Amino acid sequence: MKKLFRAYYRPSDVELKELWETATIVLDANVLLDVYGYSAATRESLLAALRAFRERLWVPFQFALDFHNNRVGKILEQASACRDAERDLRKVLAQFRSKRKHPFVAPEVEQQLERICNELVEGAASHERVLSSDPYVDTLTELLEGRVGNAPDAEWLKREYAAGAERFERSFPPGYLDAKKPAPERYGDYLGWKQILEYATAQSASVVFVTDETKEDWWFVQAGKTLGPRRELVQEFIKSSSNSFVMCSVEGMLEVAQAAGTKVSAEAIAEVRERREAQIAATELKPAAPFGAGEGKPMIAVASETLKSSARADADEASLKPPPRDED
Repeated sequence: MKKLFRAYYRPSDVELKELWETATIVLDANVLLDVYGYSAATRESLLAALRAFRERLWVPFQFALDFHNNRVGKILEQASACRDAERDLRKVLAQFRSKRKHPFVAPEVEQQLERICNELVEGAASHERVLSSDPYVDTLTELLEGRVGNAPDAEWLKREYAAGAERFERSFPPGYLDAKKPAPERYGDYLGWKQILEYATAQSASVVFVTDETKEDWWFVQAGKTLGPRRELVQEFIKSSSNSFVMCSVEGMLEVAQAAGTKVSAEAIAEVRERREAQIAATELKPAAPFGAGEGKPMIAVASETLKSSARADADEASLKPPPRDED
């Protein structure tokens, strides 16, 4: 029965471990744009994880295009957030300094708030400097050299725009929640998905799709919980390539990379988790595992535990081997 209903079955621990070790890691545009949205330390952890999976990374042309189209806006968004926070904090500081409205506040507190304001100003300026000299896009370009899909031709686009419109009428994932956007922007998610299918079929590859997307036209949601990728997507992938497809958040990728020995800090994972939970709260979805497996444990947790157990087993085995002999 499992062969007939593969899309309804969660991958086993062994299958997950194999996927993370052998499957193509496909990145959504938002994963690349996240480089500009995290703190410096978390950014380095994210880049370290991408380097760890470097040989198996791949980005559909459409998602790479989305990254380049939205990169400047993302940088300016971060600069604007710093300036907005600095402005609001200065209002609070001004109220503290007004003796008629507030009780006495120690000068040390005012000085600390002033320092935070100055840091926010520098943060905004730092983001804006990236517009003219962007080391992060240089790093991503080097990491993804030769790992981006080819640009589609006009005939392919015309055909897929029509296919996307027909799918949207049926609310068939992904991308139909973008139907109100102007054309052809509304078809971005679908075009990227179609390119994933074509790549996986041509390469006979299983795929781990890493995304910070939270909308229900990607995720299967029931009783307010996000339980995994839409079954229609899994079924379509299986029908197209006969291989395996799972989805994972950036948090999950960082946890798996950390378990495999990559230098990823716990603070970075916490920051990424908090940001994702805020995004999920904004869409009124309850945070849950990207794809459950084994006694209700989330896919990322099981994958991490499996990789950690494997690493411990390797270490135990190595400890039983005699030390290497010196060669004369």
